[in-house]
Amino acid sequence: MERTHGGDRLRFLEEYGREPLDFSASVNVLGMPARALEAAHEALEGPDHYPDGRCGALTKALADRHGVRADQVLCGNGAADLIFRFCLALRPSHALLPIPAFSEYTHALRAAGCERTEELPAGRGSLFTPGETLPERLETGPAPDLLILCEPGNPSGRTMPRKVLEETVSICRLRGIRVLADECFLEFLEDGDDRSLIGRISDSPVTVLRAFTKFYGMAKLRLGYCISADTQLLERMERAGSPWPVNEAALAAALAALEERDYPDRVRSFVRAERAFLCGALKKAGCFVVPGEANFLLFHSPVPDLGEKLKEKGILIRDCSSFSGMEKGWYRIGVRTRAENEKLAAAAGQIIQGSGREGTEA
Repeated sequence: MERTHGGDRLRFLEEYGREPLDFSASVNVLGMPARALEAAHEALEGPDHYPDGRCGALTKALADRHGVRADQVLCGNGAADLIFRFCLALRPSHALLPIPAFSEYTHALRAAGCERTEELPAGRGSLFTPGETLPERLETGPAPDLLILCEPGNPSGRTMPRKVLEETVSICRLRGIRVLADECFLEFLEDGDDRSLIGRISDSPVTVLRAFTKFYGMAKLRLGYCISADTQLLERMERAGSPWPVNEAALAAALAALEERDYPDRVRSFVRAERAFLCGALKKAGCFVVPGEANFLLFHSPVPDLGEKLKEKGILIRDCSSFSGMEKGWYRIGVRTRAENEKLAAAAGQIIQGSGREGTEA
């Protein structure tokens, strides 16, 4: 299976010899907070030494932020690194995965020798979001060792109904089913703290995954963390990785980012406005748009090769046909600046109108 992700600007550079306007990666376009960037530079300019392998200062800061103990936090080289370390430490034989979903879940399960990855499809009718069928499956069918959830989902950008999420976690607690809750995009939501499962780690077998990559624009530095009440699991995860999982620049930038007070609200306000603009523009062009809640949007184009046609115009969007359970014509775009969003909307509108095909609004 090809490991397809957004943000493949290098391939575009090789093919076209110029920088693309990249909507394919769902990273905060505002970039790192200024102080975080300064801290990263200062760390690199300081004395040459190995980084703290246990990420002590950052672990304590994250524990304070989330109201947990320091030994319940583990940092890693991005969320993907921790997904693999989680699966290697747990070694599940049967995993349940609502789809469509991030492909690295499946890659990690295979690497850990998982014998059965059971997919639970969520289609267009449910806006590709798990609904009542999930708790029903967990309650009545064979109990898997592991359930992987993504809140909000990728590529849907939507969260599960709270009642369904709570019911799902309660069933998993009763049946002894481990839960990996990927909350890497949850900080983009106004009520993200209320929706988080971090508060459930003490009474449920839940491990929560977070990252600085998306919200704080730190994709280049690679830094993620997970929170779990199962400290023995975290110890096994630690042993499953390298002795220096996070570089010094990332550690310094993350500590500085956590001290920012105005930045989170500024990011959420920006994303809310630009997401609404893109949603309206795509609907006007004739696309079916899934009303996302994060910093990206999933939509269906009446022109199935819209991605290729936009690439010719220097614009990259994420073709979602590589996601299990999705067909050609589905695309995901990250929220960018107004000028860039207007450029995408105009180009997509011209291509769709020129095709003579009519779309269906959401």
